[in-house]
Amino acid sequence: MKLRLLSIYLLLGAVLLCSPVYAAQQKKKTSGKDTSGQAYTTNPRRVHDIHHIAVWGGVGYSGLVNNYPAATSGLGYTGGFSNRFIGGGGGLIGFGYEYKYKHFLLSVGPEFRIFSSLDKMTFQSPYIETELQDYGQFKYYQFGNTLNEQQTIGQLVLPVMFGGTFDKVYFKAGAKVGYTLLRNYTQTGLLSTTIADPLAMDNWEEMPRHGLINNGEYEAGGKNPFGLDIALSAEVGINIDQLMKKDWQKDNEKRDRPIRMRVAAFLDYGLWNMNVHTAAPFAVAGRDDIVSTSLHQSEWAVSRLNSLLVGVKFTALLQMNKEKVLKKEKPLLIVYTEDAEKQTLLSGVTLSVQQKGSKRRPSRKTTNNKGYATMRLAEGNYTVAATKTGYIPSQNNQIEHLEDKDTLRIPMTPVPVYTVYVRNAKTNQFVASTLRFIDVATGKTIQTATTDSVKGMYRIALPMNATYKVHVEADNFLTQTCQVTSLSEIKEIRLEPIVKKRAIILNNLYFATNETAILPESEQALNDLYEMLTDNPAVRIRIIGHTDAVGSDRDNQVLSEGRANSVRQAMLDRGIDADRIEAVGKGKTEPIATNDTEEGRAKNRRVEFVIL
Repeated sequence: MKLRLLSIYLLLGAVLLCSPVYAAQQKKKTSGKDTSGQAYTTNPRRVHDIHHIAVWGGVGYSGLVNNYPAATSGLGYTGGFSNRFIGGGGGLIGFGYEYKYKHFLLSVGPEFRIFSSLDKMTFQSPYIETELQDYGQFKYYQFGNTLNEQQTIGQLVLPVMFGGTFDKVYFKAGAKVGYTLLRNYTQTGLLSTTIADPLAMDNWEEMPRHGLINNGEYEAGGKNPFGLDIALSAEVGINIDQLMKKDWQKDNEKRDRPIRMRVAAFLDYGLWNMNVHTAAPFAVAGRDDIVSTSLHQSEWAVSRLNSLLVGVKFTALLQMNKEKVLKKEKPLLIVYTEDAEKQTLLSGVTLSVQQKGSKRRPSRKTTNNKGYATMRLAEGNYTVAATKTGYIPSQNNQIEHLEDKDTLRIPMTPVPVYTVYVRNAKTNQFVASTLRFIDVATGKTIQTATTDSVKGMYRIALPMNATYKVHVEADNFLTQTCQVTSLSEIKEIRLEPIVKKRAIILNNLYFATNETAILPESEQALNDLYEMLTDNPAVRIRIIGHTDAVGSDRDNQVLSEGRANSVRQAMLDRGIDADRIEAVGKGKTEPIATNDTEEGRAKNRRVEFVIL
């Protein structure tokens, strides 16, 4: 049983070896790198349609695989035995036809196989008894310790094999159907004969004149009725003509009938029941002799019997026709797609390829996991469009495709993502808020979203070719509206908690020295204050002007009031209701820093507002 399983594993291994052999050879022969250093694959343009006459021969190990129970009794038999499978040597010769198309192989032709198989049977005190009726005595035939059975098998088979060849290696697998012509078996061993007489105390033995010879040579034989055999077959080997010197190969290819040569390992394993099983008794004793049956035909053998032949073979092939070059293949176009920012190749990109001037529908292809796609296209000018989720479509990529392995690289720009973080301006904690993204041109809200107090963040891919602003609202906070300056910006919006009577400095607000006129570079600060008042229509504020300690008290008081009123007037000019805004001046009375340094005096010169 173990040998049978081993044979099946060897057969499967030989067949499965096709895949790595094929992959390795394809990679070796049809792969390379383009001018950018990236890998590509292609198919050879030159293909072959070849007929061969083949002659082959091989030698190896053989056997007939069967199982025998440890029998303890049979018709006229007492005892037991165990069997040990030895096997033997074998060989084959054949003559046939092989067809090759591109890498594909088909071969067929008659083959003669001859092989042998040896079984060794170890007996445990068996004997066969027969009664001598004329004398009232019993005759016992007892085998020695070991009996050998040698099978000699000759078969005429028809193999049908399929496979492939790739430069220096090839493989084939298929079936062999045939009939057994030579089917002899021979048994050899020791046999002792004794006679027992009920009236005598001892058995009679070693009486040559009466035909009693203890431990005499035993030999028997005959023919087993073997029939049809169907075997699975596989072989893997090398094309040794590809290993010859280059000069020999060139001369060989110039001949009208080139010669090919191969060496391979092969395995044939019969799966059909080739044994016409009779289940006859192993041995029957007669008056003067014993008649034995082949173990493969006895009642101890199982009905299934498998042939095995494994070894090495040599094949010679004579080419019968000249090679044909099939229709020239279209040149190969290799298209790479890559992330324009990370400079990494992208897989899963859908390509749409359209030849200029053609009315046919564009052909489609998807880049593989290495970030490229290959396609064979007629020579001409093409437009290639590339699309992938999360990336801006690349529509108008032009290439003049004339040469084999032309390369086109398409950079893909990721869709910009605008990221908003909303925090408390005082505590720096995240704030749960409502966001409205507004198209500035139309004033329409294109999307509303929320942030929470755990992450405080929202991400959005805004449509391109427009200008946006984001409106942020939160309970107990002043509402803000911020311009979206970049679609891929990461924006942190800090909301001011609504705390009445708390002063908020208007940063980036500029005046000329000792003047109340607001300078143009303060426009953003004024817009921020206006948007705060617009976003919070219920809020009333007081604008407060402050100065440093330089100059008289009266001059500083007048200056601070004038600057506060200038800010108030700017809000009124923008449309804010006058009842919502007050303006006062504090002069130099409420400094927030020292007046002894220029830096401190700059901080003291400020305009604030408080919520009323």
